[in-house]
Amino acid sequence: MEKIQNSRSATMSDIEQCDLYEKHLVEKIKNGEYQEILNLPIKLRSDKDYMEPLLFAVKNDYNTFIVYKYYGEALQNNSRLAAEILISEPNLIENTAISRNKQFIIDNVAVNPRIIEYMSPNLKADNELIQELINIDNPEINKEIIKISDVKALIQINPQLCNNKDFMSNAIDKDMTFIEYVSKELKNDKEFIKEKTAQNEMLIDYVVVNVEEFGLEGIKGARESSKDFTIKDCMDIIDELAGSSQDERYEKVRQKIQEKGIEDPHTMRWVTAMVAQSDNVSPELVKKVLNYSILTMEKSKQEVELNGEKEINIDNMQSLITPLILDRLMSKIPENEIDDELRQKIEDYKAFYEKYHEQFKESKKKDSEDKIKIGDVKERIKDSRISDIKSSTKETIDAVENESKTIEIQGELQELE
Repeated sequence: MEKIQNSRSATMSDIEQCDLYEKHLVEKIKNGEYQEILNLPIKLRSDKDYMEPLLFAVKNDYNTFIVYKYYGEALQNNSRLAAEILISEPNLIENTAISRNKQFIIDNVAVNPRIIEYMSPNLKADNELIQELINIDNPEINKEIIKISDVKALIQINPQLCNNKDFMSNAIDKDMTFIEYVSKELKNDKEFIKEKTAQNEMLIDYVVVNVEEFGLEGIKGARESSKDFTIKDCMDIIDELAGSSQDERYEKVRQKIQEKGIEDPHTMRWVTAMVAQSDNVSPELVKKVLNYSILTMEKSKQEVELNGEKEINIDNMQSLITPLILDRLMSKIPENEIDDELRQKIEDYKAFYEKYHEQFKESKKKDSEDKIKIGDVKERIKDSRISDIKSSTKETIDAVENESKTIEIQGELQELE
């Protein structure tokens, strides 16, 4: 038997029966010692009729194209075969002739973007090639490029990448500090910022510290992630104490959250007010509550600047953590763990809260007074005295005052008793 006619259907049994292959080589291959192929003369390793049956026999019997690694360079540079191999085993092209073939990389990168990881060092350093691959605008390709590239250098060469959502998302996944290079537009993209902060909670810290870099929508995105993380940690404590504490309010809070859902404006104040009663509070949780508070403050500021007093409403007021709750939580942290920067953040938040609270009360009073229209007054005074109307108006204003007092922690907990 001189040679195997149908290489693609070859098996190791065929190889064993073929006189071309030494028994010693066959045994080594059957034992997985493929490096023995390197001991063959380069003439044989470059002979398609000899190597191809061996390649497919190993593939058919052992499900790997590993023999390709030991091909001579001329055979390795077969684009059609290499394209077939990279579908399932792109690592096999590493350090081969095809890994240096620029056009092959461009033509086949979409088939399996992992080819980028295994192309030659020279191609990895080829900025023209990298730019061409980036221009394909494929998230998986971008992901692989980031793995092998100096992202900062790429951005310096191609500043437009800062506004490429997929590229920057993958860059942040590689190193969260690359959020610094995200464009102004993406820093005001709610869904983008929400996605990245939900994936990496430490990014919330960055947004809080550098909040002036982010637009209103970006702040909203970070705030939603912050809210989710904070409620989860608070509920872990509440769930535990609902089963072990004699304080029935823990169970009432748990039931209330199940009933209303975490999107209810009251939810954050309920859970933080209840957790503030517990000693099972970590500095990390307090930091989460403070981050949420600062993001809510910045959101509220920008909304008022953008839309005016209509943003000063009961839902937005209820979303703010009260200073009393923050103080209760801060009391759980040792004094030596509270630095000046943290104290300043808390003071800034308290000042904002008090100002917003006063604006809210004034807005509610004005709304209540405006509801009494002249026509309504004329209709009502048919059978009423002026003194009765004045009394009714005062009762309305007093009711608003009482409503605003529920913002305090005692009001939060009294709702549950």
